[in-house]
Amino acid sequence: MGRRAAVLTLVTVFSFGTLAACASDDDPGGGETSAGVTTSPTKASPQAASAGDAVGTWGEPNTTGKPSLTLAEDGTATGNDGCNQLSGTWEAGDDGSVTFSPFAATQMFCEGVDTWLSMAASATVDGDQLVVLDASDKQIGTLAKSS
Repeated sequence: MGRRAAVLTLVTVFSFGTLAACASDDDPGGGETSAGVTTSPTKASPQAASAGDAVGTWGEPNTTGKPSLTLAEDGTATGNDGCNQLSGTWEAGDDGSVTFSPFAATQMFCEGVDTWLSMAASATVDGDQLVVLDASDKQIGTLAKSS
């Protein structure tokens, strides 16, 4: 990728993050991030799930540029946002939600990678999808169950 394309990619990713941070619950817009993950600024409705439903690996582990998250039975959460290693804890709520502690993350810069997963605050299990929400309860992406 040339310097101009890298700068445009960086500006696009920065602009998307800025717009997502400014979106309101009334904003019907949504879109696709540079990582190809469908996002929506609307609130996700909690699904009936248990802690056992959330345990496992979500996303595409060991795939460069693709996010993944492993939720262990002991409450630890580890993964990768497509660039940086993530670690933290998680807890299942009575309503089927999953709440994450703030993730500790490495601080690498990876050109062209959307690191949305590092902003996860909570999630819900919807079948074989983990619907990931930010601190404002807005959907920021989904991860398919891989194991």
